[in-house]
Amino acid sequence: MIVRTLIAALAMTGMAPAMAQEAASTAQAQTTAKPTKVKKSCRNVRATESRVGNSRTCLTADQWAEYDAAMNRSTEVQLRSGGGSVARR
Repeated sequence: MIVRTLIAALAMTGMAPAMAQEAASTAQAQTTAKPTKVKKSCRNVRATESRVGNSRTCLTADQWAEYDAAMNRSTEVQLRSGGGSVARR
């Protein structure tokens, strides 16, 4: 009986470093697998097709840059075509 206990203890001490290493690699994988939070900013966007008012929209900085570029292109097209309510001098 003592021999079995001694063999079991020796086997466990041999397995302990492997188990600790596996636990450490699992913990490291969990910490590196966390997605980074993307910061969003919110703006009140005026809905031109509605009389109700503004709507709050939250986008990332890249998405706001795309939105602003699209709005600028739309405004330029309206001005070139002579449409819109923007007064020209």
